[in-house]
Amino acid sequence: RDYNPQPDLEKIACPLLALWGTKGVVNRLFDPIADWNSVACDVRGKVLPSGHFLAEEAPDETLAEMLTFFGA
Repeated sequence: RDYNPQPDLEKIACPLLALWGTKGVVNRLFDPIADWNSVACDVRGKVLPSGHFLAEEAPDETLAEMLTFFGA
């Protein structure tokens, strides 16, 4: 299922990082990578062991993913 509210627009060209928690509603109801791929060209990401607020509930894992994404 592709979601693109304005299909005539170009996809987002810059890399996009999507992170979400195992205990959150996003993990239960959506496929974030597939959903973002419908509107962006270069989508990366993964589920982390947390609920809604990743930076508070899984700070080390969140930081590791961000450092990898930004090439630090």
